[in-house]
Amino acid sequence: MDNKIEAALVKDFPELFRDINKPMTETCMCWGCDCGNGWEPILRRAFNQLYDIEPPIVLDQVKEKYGGLRIYYHGGPRAKRRWFGWIFWLPGLLFGIKHNWRRLPRSLFHCFRVANVNTYKHSIDVVQGIVDAAEAESFRVCESCGACGAPNHRGWISTLCGKCRAK
Repeated sequence: MDNKIEAALVKDFPELFRDINKPMTETCMCWGCDCGNGWEPILRRAFNQLYDIEPPIVLDQVKEKYGGLRIYYHGGPRAKRRWFGWIFWLPGLLFGIKHNWRRLPRSLFHCFRVANVNTYKHSIDVVQGIVDAAEAESFRVCESCGACGAPNHRGWISTLCGKCRAK
């Protein structure tokens, strides 16, 4: 990606590109966005959606691989914790009530529910959905110019339009 386009992305989304100036021993973002200029609109749309997510996401690597866009990140909301059926049996075992946990006060179970609720507005599924949509769209857009394209099936796989492939 051209330095000018990449600098505009870094300026518009500073939280996502927080690691861009770190050394290569700490992050792969030191190489910047390693893809063509044609995918800049795809990246901009994805970054617009990722930028508002709390807690913030930090990009680890943005690159082309096997003809498609790859976005690697860390941070963001954690996966929703699930509570398991054994939690209901635990008070029964402790208090000697077998197979009838409904007789216990509901306040005993309330602490389990509160501790396991995802308090973030977005879940990890939403974040991964945004990334997956951008990666899927990249297989239909020319990496060089942004026109409609398709991946080739021989040699180095890249997604290009007919004009760019002929060059």
